[in-house]
Amino acid sequence: MDAILHDADSCEFLMVAAPTDLSLAETGDLYAALRKDGIKGDVVLVNGLLDAQNDAALATFSDNLKRTQAAALADLGKLADDLDLDLVTAPQFDGDLDGKDGLDALADALFADR
Repeated sequence: MDAILHDADSCEFLMVAAPTDLSLAETGDLYAALRKDGIKGDVVLVNGLLDAQNDAALATFSDNLKRTQAAALADLGKLADDLDLDLVTAPQFDGDLDGKDGLDALADALFADR
């Protein structure tokens, strides 16, 4: 397997990234590791882009995401009950949470009722 990965004529690593700051950082780290190990990886596929000009597509995406999250949250609730864990949720923020301001926003969302 190692020989295949290092044969640039027959193998190339396709990096897949989400359009987020965290994914950008992780992709940069992956690229550096691939280069260090001599593995070809010259393409990044950015996955999950939303078409801001297509309101119907955005609405469908949002509805599907809500359904998927509701089902997963129900399953996580059952798992938490089975394992006697507290389940805490946080809202989706409109951007990445960075630094003290980000931590303050998260704290406000998590502990607003306390």
